[in-house]
Amino acid sequence: MATVFMETPDATQGKEFWSSVTGTVTYDTTASVKKSGLASWKCASGGGNAAANLIKNNILPFQANTGYRVTGYFCLTHLPTATTPLCRCGLPDLRVTSAGVLQLWNSLTPVQIGSDGSTISAGTVYRFCITVLNNASGQVGDVKLFKDGVQDISVTGLTISANDDLSVGWLSAPGASKILNFQHIYVDDSTALTDTGDMRVTAKLPTTVNNNGFDTAGGTGAVNERALSETNYKRHAAASAVNQDYNLETAAGGDVNISGDTLVAYGGWIWAARGAGAATVHQLRLEGLLYAITLTTSGALHNKIVDSTTYPTNAAAIGLNRDAGAQDSYLYECGVLCAYKVAAGSVNVTPGTASLTTNRFTPTVQAPRVVTPGIASLVTTRLVPTIVMGVSVTPGVASLLATRFAPAVALSDNKNVAPGVAALATTRFTPTVAVTLNQFVTPGVASLTTTRFTPTVGVNRELVPGVASLTTVRFTPTVQTPVGVTPGVVALTTTRFLPATTVSDNKNVVPGAVALTTTRFTPIVTVSITIAGGPPAPFWPSLPRRYLPWKRPPEPSNWERWVATRRAREQGDRK
Repeated sequence: MATVFMETPDATQGKEFWSSVTGTVTYDTTASVKKSGLASWKCASGGGNAAANLIKNNILPFQANTGYRVTGYFCLTHLPTATTPLCRCGLPDLRVTSAGVLQLWNSLTPVQIGSDGSTISAGTVYRFCITVLNNASGQVGDVKLFKDGVQDISVTGLTISANDDLSVGWLSAPGASKILNFQHIYVDDSTALTDTGDMRVTAKLPTTVNNNGFDTAGGTGAVNERALSETNYKRHAAASAVNQDYNLETAAGGDVNISGDTLVAYGGWIWAARGAGAATVHQLRLEGLLYAITLTTSGALHNKIVDSTTYPTNAAAIGLNRDAGAQDSYLYECGVLCAYKVAAGSVNVTPGTASLTTNRFTPTVQAPRVVTPGIASLVTTRLVPTIVMGVSVTPGVASLLATRFAPAVALSDNKNVAPGVAALATTRFTPTVAVTLNQFVTPGVASLTTTRFTPTVGVNRELVPGVASLTTVRFTPTVQTPVGVTPGVVALTTTRFLPATTVSDNKNVVPGAVALTTTRFTPIVTVSITIAGGPPAPFWPSLPRRYLPWKRPPEPSNWERWVATRRAREQGDRK
C-alpha cells in the first residue's frame, strides 16, 4: 500500500495542490465546520446556485485488480435542495439527498448503486471513506462507504468504467446559498476495501537554514510564508552547484502536535522556478535525499511523498538542490505535509479522587461519596450486599477485618452486632490480660504467650441496611508457656474498638465510640516450677514451713518429745 495524495488547506492557504477549481472555494478558519488544524475548504454555491469544488487529475489507480481508498472530513452547513454529489472517486460518487440520506451512484449513467445509507445532519462534521476495488477487466467492481469508521453502504459485482480523477465539493448545483466544508483529504492505493482509520493531514514549515548555498536573498529571503509569496525568496545566480535547505518544525511543533499519533506518510514540497538560459539540473531535497524535478520559468509546485512511520528530523529536511549550470534557481516557499492516523481518543475525568479513562466515548460520571472514617476503612456501594466477615487475632495485637461492611458494634458475650450500610476495615485492637486467683506470673520465671485466638463469625441472615446481626460463636485462645503454665482463670478484655465512621449514600450510619468486651473466655493459668528429685515445689519455696498457708504443723515424734524433756531438765538443773 502506498500513499497517492494528501492535502490540507494549511500548507499554502491556497489551492496549489489541486489541478483545478470550479466555482467559489475559499480558505475558511471557522472552527465549527472543521475537525482540526487551522482551516478547511469552503464550497459556496452562492445566490446563483453554482457548483463549487476542487479537482485532482490522474491520481486514482484504474488498472485491473487495483484499488484505492479516499477519506476526508465533511460538514454540510446546509443540505442540498436535491440529491447532489459531494465526492467523486473516478466514476463512483458519494451523494446526499435533500433529507440528508447518503447514497452511492454511478456518475456515468447516472444511477444509484446499492441501498440508501444513514442520514446525516446539517452542521455536523463527519468523516467519510470511499473504498474501490477494480476487477480483472479494469472496471470498478466493488464499492463501500464508511461513515466515521463504520460501514454504511456496500455494493459488489459492478462493471463501471474506471477513471483516475478525484473531485470534492458541490459537484453540481445544490441550491442557492448552500455551503459545504471539507478538509484532511487522503488517498492510498489499498485494495483492502476497509476503512483507512482516522486519517488527517497537517503542515510542517521550515525553520532554521542548514545549507545556505544560494547567493541572493530576494526581499526578506523567507521561504516559510503562508499564503505563498514570490516577493521574498532565495536565488542562486552563479553557475555553481549548491544546496539551499532547512530544518523542519518538530512533530510536536507547528499547527498540530502529532507526536502522540501514528505517522503514515510525509510529503515534501517546494514552490520554485528557474531563469532563462541553458538547462540546469535541479532536485527537491527531502530528509537529506534528492529527488529529480524539472523547473519552469514560472513558479510551480513540486512534491514527493514518502511512506514512513518515522518523522523527518534530518537537518536538510526540505529544500532545493542544483547542479552546475547557467540557469538561475529560485526557491519561493517550501514545507512538508504529514499524513497521520490519530491515536484512539481518551477522556480523563477526575471526580474527587477517582480517575476515569475511556476510549472513543464520553462517559457520564457520578462522583464518589466523601468518606471520613476514624480508625476504620469504609467502602460503600449503591446496592445491599451480603456480609463476609472474619476476625484474626495475634498475641498482644489483635486485628479485626470486616471486609465488606462497617457495623455499628455493641458486643458483650455472644450478643448480636447490628451493622449499618458501610464497609469496615479496622486495623488493630489490643486485649489486656489480667491474672487472678492469687497466682503470680513473674517475667523470667514464666511467660504467657497467646498464639492465636480466632473467633469464627457467622452471619445469620442477609443484611438489609440497618437490619443485620453478627454472632460470635467461637473465641478460643491457645496458651503456650516455656515453664509449664497450666491455664487457670484469666480474664481477657478487649478494651477498645472505635470506628468513627461517617457515610453519606442512601442512608447515614454514624457509629460512635463502641466498646467490645469479651468476658466469657477465661483461661486458667497455673505457674509452677519443677524441682528435680521430688514433686513440684510450692510457688513460695523460700518461706519457713510453719508459715506456709496451706500446712498445719505436724505432731512431734517420741524421740523429739524425749529430747525436748531432757533439755528442759538440764536447763532446770543449771538454774
